[in-house]
Amino acid sequence: VSRILQGKLRLTVAPVNVATIIMSAWETVQLAAEAKKIQIETILDSDFIIFEELKTPLEFLKQIIELFETTELSHKPIFVLISHPLLWSCSKLYPKLQKTVYNENDFEKRRTFMIFEENRILEERLIHLSKTSEDSEGIVILPGIVYGKGEDDLYSIFFAGINFKIEEICIIGDPKSIIPLVHVSDVTSSILKILFLSIDQPPKQFYVINGENITQENFYLSICSFLEIKNLPLNDCLKDVV
Repeated sequence: VSRILQGKLRLTVAPVNVATIIMSAWETVQLAAEAKKIQIETILDSDFIIFEELKTPLEFLKQIIELFETTELSHKPIFVLISHPLLWSCSKLYPKLQKTVYNENDFEKRRTFMIFEENRILEERLIHLSKTSEDSEGIVILPGIVYGKGEDDLYSIFFAGINFKIEEICIIGDPKSIIPLVHVSDVTSSILKILFLSIDQPPKQFYVINGENITQENFYLSICSFLEIKNLPLNDCLKDVV
């Protein structure tokens, strides 16, 4: 775009073979479709399927769950979705008593922002599938915010502070609300325990992995201290959502 605005982009007009372009594009699409077909077949043949929910295309997850809902399998796979605290961001389960640990009874009461509503419904479809189908087992794991290997949740905050020299980081929601921070190795070991435990006894459908519980305020103050940011304003328009 910048080259166009500066007048540095030149176009050479010449006749082209449209059929060749269309065939080339079609071959590319066919290769992508074939690769996706192989990927789906591999997933259906697997004993354990694990997806990190917010980092996997929503439509792809829908397609996989729909296949499990409609396909008769020769084995009983375990389908694991690693959820995210954002899918609980509008939940007001205990307005008078701050509760730091959720349990399976809280699962159907949770609420989220509209942009994550389809993800919330997808999780409920997986749990419903697990309760109604004898062919597959569905598990949702809520780990908190995962750190330790450059995860996006934390990296984006540091990236903005380091690269754009911002003067403040805004807290969205109640600054006294709890943020569970879980190291990636703890999540991995917990998932392994859940999967191996399910061999001996029926697994639960929903798990909470607790790590270090700190408040949003303390969490952001630590980041601000590292980035030498002095202002930590509260977003008043959103403070009642979380």
